Amino acid sequence: MIFAAPSFCDPALLERPMLQDVLKQHGVPYTAFKYAENTGQMAPIREQSGTFADSIKLWSAS
Repeated sequence: MIFAAPSFCDPALLERPMLQDVLKQHGVPYTAFKYAENTGQMAPIREQSGTFADSIKLWSAS
């Protein structure tokens, strides 16, 4: 699961800890990051998501 929320988006940021607890209980890998809406930060988001996907591949191989 990837949690990506715009900075200062309180509703998304308030729910995330509860959702992460449920994912952790069920052993579902997750990552979370915030981004600035007005800067067009797609490259860092792609990189972080790609790194997370690669780590899942490595974890499932072991």
